[in-house]
Parts: sequence; structure tokens; C-alpha cells
Amino acid sequence: MSKDKKAKEEEPHFLNRELSWIEFDFRVMEQAEDATLPPLERLKFAAITASNADEFFMVRVGGLKMLERQGGGRPDPAGLAPAEQLAEISARMHDLVERQQACLLKGIEPPLRKAGIQRLQMEELSAAQRRHVDAVFEDSIFPVITPVAVRADEEFPLLAGLGLALYVRLAGGPEEGGPRHALVAMPKGLARFLTLPGEAGFAYILLEEVVRAYAGRLFPGVPVLECAVFRLTRNADMGVREDLAGDLMAQMREVLVERKESDCVRLEIEKQASKEAQAFLRAALKVAEADVYAIPGPLDLAAFFRLANLPGFDALKIDPWAPQAVPEAPAGESMFAVLKRGNLLLLHPYESYDPVLRLVQEAADDPNVLAIKQVLYRVSDNSPVVAALMRAAERGKHVTALIELKARFD
Repeated sequence: MSKDKKAKEEEPHFLNRELSWIEFDFRVMEQAEDATLPPLERLKFAAITASNADEFFMVRVGGLKMLERQGGGRPDPAGLAPAEQLAEISARMHDLVERQQACLLKGIEPPLRKAGIQRLQMEELSAAQRRHVDAVFEDSIFPVITPVAVRADEEFPLLAGLGLALYVRLAGGPEEGGPRHALVAMPKGLARFLTLPGEAGFAYILLEEVVRAYAGRLFPGVPVLECAVFRLTRNADMGVREDLAGDLMAQMREVLVERKESDCVRLEIEKQASKEAQAFLRAALKVAEADVYAIPGPLDLAAFFRLANLPGFDALKIDPWAPQAVPEAPAGESMFAVLKRGNLLLLHPYESYDPVLRLVQEAADDPNVLAIKQVLYRVSDNSPVVAALMRAAERGKHVTALIELKARFD
């Protein structure tokens, strides 16, 4: 057998699952980079890639990190050991972050600014906008944020995964022999996008920029040397052994608590942060250099879904595709009467979901219905289906809803 033929036979015949998933996210990224699409539509695709990446790090990378710590693990069907997978993942994800930021800063924000949607920095604010930000900080932000002092030789404060925080380096006193460090977590109850007053369009500033601008108020009398925005991702690949879990609900509650305290698998920090800031956070969080992502623009692009759905800028979006009405189930007719005529096959999302919702709502109100058994996969906020099921239960009907309790992020 020739050397070339033997080498070809020894090549792996499978693609690595994790790297294949990353390539899928790159294909989504291509939609964000497509200049023929309206800018808010492109922003939506960029936010999707960021949301996908968050889940990928929490589960896929988190799981590989655990395998690596447990002794390396066997190679996958593509022939890659966990450490090799992590190295390739890091390289590709750094490429993805670079493209995300270039797309946002150079491809999406310029046309948005031209159309009246502007992300402003503190130095760009008008006098009226500055007064507005002053009032918002005093009334809504300052009362709820809490700076926490951090020492290199003490346990790092507990920060929520995927939450934004500000690292603050402070001048130290003569007895301390060096700078002091502090953290300011951005409360999730506060809006990330602060709307600014203006004559037209939509101007906003990010919450972390406002807190940075007023950092001196948080540390009176102490010179602030540096403020850097960062974000950590924690391992969420924690399962439950159903055969050992006497109470699955209680076990899942424990898993959710463990996620808040699990190891950091990714550190995102703004690119302008000093080497001292990066080194301090890396050491405190025990993060390898390959797991640090220096971001030139805003962190947490997934949050920009809010802007992608901004009302009043329809010209910057693709025209919505409304589902077709179902002629076999005309509005105003009872769904029980419709089903009495025969079976009804609906194709979603092309046909309206209204007949399904009507059926559940009618069943909840019909005194002849004794029980409702429903499988729920994912529901929207303030779901009318859940509201109907609750109403049915309140009226004495036997209601059973089957859900996937172990769905990772629901």
C-alpha cells in the first residue's frame, strides 16, 4: 500500500461536532454581513450569532473544560482530544468575535446613524442630554449599584454569568504599596439602553458607559485610575442523574444554583483595558489567555435584539410575512364545530396559529370540557396558551401540562 493511500485511509471520516456548530454560526454571520439587507435586519443576525455563542460556551465549551480537567478524555470521532478541540474552538471563536465587531462598528452602525439610530458616548451628548443622564443616574442608577472591593489574596466576589460588570482600578494609599481594585456589577433590573432626548430619531447610551462616567461618585476621595467593562461566562453543562434524583424539581433547583458559582469558561473585556486589568481578572477568575476575548466595541451583542425590534423604523427592516388565515376555521366559528366536520392540518409558520389558540381558550371556558392535556415546548412571555390553561384550572378542570424540565436554558 502506498504512503499516500495509507495516509488517506487514516484520515478521520467525521467532522468535529463543536467546530461544525461554529461554522453554522459563521453562516449566520454572513447574513449580518450582507449589505443588501436592511441594517436592523443585519443587527438581528449579529445578535443571533452572539446569543448562539453564549449558549455554546456555557454548554459545549463548559463540558470540554470538565473533560480536560478530569484527565484529558478520549478523542472524538474526528480524532480530536478535548484539549485539541478547545484550542481550535478558541481560534475560530476569536475569528468570529472579530467579524462580529467589524460588522457592527463598520457595517451596521454607520447606516443606522444615518437613519437616526445613534449610540452615543458621554462626550457626544448635548447639554440637554447630559442633564437627562445626570437625572437618570441620580434617581435610578446610583441607588441600586454597589461597588465591591476586591483583593488579589481573597475570594473573588460572586458575579452572575453573562452579566456586565465594571472593573475599577483605584489609587492606593502609602501603606498599600500599589493600586486597589473594585467591581461594579450592572444590575439586570436596569435598562441596558438608556434613551436620550432628541428632536428626531432614536439616540441612546449604554448603561455601562454612564456608570463609567460617574465612577468617581462611587469612590469619593479616591482617584480612579481605570474603568474597564467585562463579562464572564460560566460553565452551565451540569446534568441530573434521573435514576438518582428522588425529586427532579429539587435537583434542577440545585443545578441552577450551581450554575451561578461554576467555573468561568470565557472572559470578555473591552479592548482598551490595560494589561494590568486583564492580568488581575485572569488571575482572579483562573482564566487561560486563550479564553480571553478583547472586544473593541460594546460587549453582549445579544442584547441588541432590542434595537433590532425598535418600533417606528420599518424602512430599516424586512417586511414581515404574516401567516395566512385558515379558511377551514373561519373567525367567529367554534373550533369544536370545525373539528366536528373533520381533521384539520395546519402548517406553521405559514398558516395562522390562531385556530390552536382558539381551541385551548374555548376548552378552558366550555363547561362540557372536563380535562385538558397539553404539551408545552416553548411559550412566549405572557403566553395566552398558559393563561387559558390557568383559567381552566381555576374553573375546576383537570389540567395537565407536560414540559421538558431539563431544557437547558428555558
